[in-house]
Amino acid sequence: MKNLLKYGTMVIAIVFVLISCDTDPTELGGEFLGIDVDNTIIEEDFEVTAYSARLNPVQTNNFGSVQLGRYLDPIYGKSTYDFVSQLSLSNTGVDFSEDAVFNSVTLEIPYFSRQTGTDGEATTYELDSIYGTDNINFQIYENKFFLNSFDPNNVEQSAAYYSDLGEQVDAIKGDAIELVNGNTLIENFKPSNEEIVITESVEGVSTVRDRLTPRLQLELNADFWKNLLIDSDGQLKFDSNTEFQNAFRGLYFKVTDDNDSEEGKMFYLDLAEARIIIKYISKFQDINDLNDNGDTDEIIEVDSEYSLSFSGNRAVFVDEEIPNEVELEINDSFNSDIGSERVYVKGGPGAIAFIDLFGPDLIGSINGGSDGVADELANFMGMEVLINEATLEVFVDQEKFPEGYSVSAEPETILLYNIVDRTIVGFGILERDQSSGRGIKYVIDLTQYVSSIVEGVVENKRLGLTVSQNLSSAGISRVKNQTQPLQIESIPVGSAISHEGTVLHGNLSSDPEKRLKLKIFYTEVN
Repeated sequence: MKNLLKYGTMVIAIVFVLISCDTDPTELGGEFLGIDVDNTIIEEDFEVTAYSARLNPVQTNNFGSVQLGRYLDPIYGKSTYDFVSQLSLSNTGVDFSEDAVFNSVTLEIPYFSRQTGTDGEATTYELDSIYGTDNINFQIYENKFFLNSFDPNNVEQSAAYYSDLGEQVDAIKGDAIELVNGNTLIENFKPSNEEIVITESVEGVSTVRDRLTPRLQLELNADFWKNLLIDSDGQLKFDSNTEFQNAFRGLYFKVTDDNDSEEGKMFYLDLAEARIIIKYISKFQDINDLNDNGDTDEIIEVDSEYSLSFSGNRAVFVDEEIPNEVELEINDSFNSDIGSERVYVKGGPGAIAFIDLFGPDLIGSINGGSDGVADELANFMGMEVLINEATLEVFVDQEKFPEGYSVSAEPETILLYNIVDRTIVGFGILERDQSSGRGIKYVIDLTQYVSSIVEGVVENKRLGLTVSQNLSSAGISRVKNQTQPLQIESIPVGSAISHEGTVLHGNLSSDPEKRLKLKIFYTEVN
């Protein structure tokens, strides 16, 4: 999903208003700030307090894609991803005919992929959002758990299904869906980047009818679907999607192997274009003599197609097995007063970090104690300054990564947001060592945000730091009943859907050069 960043568009505009009495601050600084001809720019590091917390289960029914498989993170261990999805009718009032024959039933779910070239009439593709090199085994079950669209306790609010729902769904699951060969287990499965070619035979001549992007494609037992959908008269049993989804509650995709290898296999699936395609033959009496042969008693056969989409409610289930020592380190790192040596962030129901810019608020009230403004910020706001640039440098703690780990496991993006009003404050893209590929640091541009704080336009609120799978994913995912070590109501969707994690140097890092710090370049206005 890292490359999905290329598919989203994010434009961040930063406007600098530069005012000075005796110098022209438009020629200030170094690479980003111009040339500081009169040494008017002041560079100063400000305190940052950073600490981490484990996350409760996160909302998953608002994801734009779903995950299936097992992912092995070099720090945070194994996570297993299953999912459930309702199906929807393509249309109602369909007469399949009394003696309809279901020739084939094909399940198709596209992978995320991009075109890399052509070979004659064929197109070549590279898969995106595929992690690990192993194969997996999985089964598809009839789902028996009803997925409401609205919260049963508050019908004015949409339902939220969380990453820990898997046990409830699994406990009441129906029978496994049969493949065309009678098996129910999909074994040693690995996504293929091959184009799907659809052919048809006309008078014994095979021609290409369609070419599709790479996708999961399974041939299912046709009898099950015929019995599900049509009655004895050949009519579609259901008058609406509501009726259909009450009777058939969807499909549950479950990983069944317990492979503890170092690689695993997990992939993201695009349910937007997923469908079950039913090809059938309808048999009708030719009462209108459609073939113009004069025989109105003749039974004619018509090739037809019907489909079911995956456009109903869905949810992803995540079973994390974070090592005990990592759990303890995350819990020990939570200290909102002084911060921590290391900062832990992992997507999904993993870990989140909290950032307090300008450090603690310990003094300032005339009655003693705090005054609601961080001490360093209070001093800074008392000055007449122009912010030229403000950045938060966040270094990767490579000592926490094991030898020989795959550098692709390091998240490309971290996201900083206001946990009160959920606005995005900034983001950082991973800077890597050119020779080894290992992550060095993230740099988050906070110029506009810090300027707004110093000018009194916005308050200096606690920020959340998370990984992000896709910056173009708008919205939030709720966090389930989290009040400890502090209340967390939601996180960005891009973080909830992410499977990756990392460890960063905190403000108390044993390496002073890599300590988390807010770096501000400013000009005093005289």
